[in-house]
Amino acid sequence: MAGRLQRLNGWRRLWLVATVAVAIWFVVVWPVQVLKDMEVGRYSYDRDIEKEFESGQCRAYQTEALGKLREPSYSEGCYHIYLSRKYDSTAPYLYALAIGAAGTAVVSALVYFFGWLVAWILAGFRQQRQP
Repeated sequence: MAGRLQRLNGWRRLWLVATVAVAIWFVVVWPVQVLKDMEVGRYSYDRDIEKEFESGQCRAYQTEALGKLREPSYSEGCYHIYLSRKYDSTAPYLYALAIGAAGTAVVSALVYFFGWLVAWILAGFRQQRQP
């Protein structure tokens, strides 16, 4: 592997460094930041869900199929459990990670393509100058 890295030209080294930097951002930092932003307003929401579970009055909203239940109003009990089951994602980190990986691949491909394009153009100029 080290031998392969030594043979990379300047453009490919730039592409590799840019890909690693983008991957660190999109695959490590960004998904964690997305989860952190989601968690800011969740404390009171989570406490309300806990209260509804502890009340014992929301058994149907915990166990029945979601299609069989009617959506309660905010002032009724079981509202937060219903919304949680209907809208909360079970794996938000995986979705952010998938988007980050796809973003990394797209950015990496674009950087590689533009590096290749610039090298191709410069090679054309060099050929014209040679007698």
